[in-house]
Amino acid sequence: MNCRELISTGREDYSFFILCDCQFEVIQFYYYKKKLNYPEIIGLKFFGHIDNKISSIDRTVQFTKDNFKDFISFVSEETDYFELRDGVQILKAERKTPGYLTIKKIGVKNKKEFVLWDVEFHKSTWKELLKKLNIIQKMIEDEKKC
Repeated sequence: MNCRELISTGREDYSFFILCDCQFEVIQFYYYKKKLNYPEIIGLKFFGHIDNKISSIDRTVQFTKDNFKDFISFVSEETDYFELRDGVQILKAERKTPGYLTIKKIGVKNKKEFVLWDVEFHKSTWKELLKKLNIIQKMIEDEKKC
């Protein structure tokens, strides 16, 4: 039996983790509904080994509703490439190697881009990833109705 469990006191309304094919890195997708003084948050966070020290800000990515929807379209193979570039952060997702999906967080120093971290997933995990991302998307849509 393959059992993984996370013990946490986080207040996320929905969260899941996906393990990179290298087995050394994990990313968490999470969703916080809008509550009183707290804004709605859609994001991901990287957990893994980095040769150089990077800040916790560089480990996270925040999505808007629209670019999260675009990311889902990419994972579902409706589009070939995804890029989130909002002046604060850069996230790229692509299928460079057939059968693999790569997600990269990009940093910029002296006007040159460099990879802060990257994760890769085989096509066999995309279906489960898409199912979990669609749960978040449904929660976002249900929140709009309120």
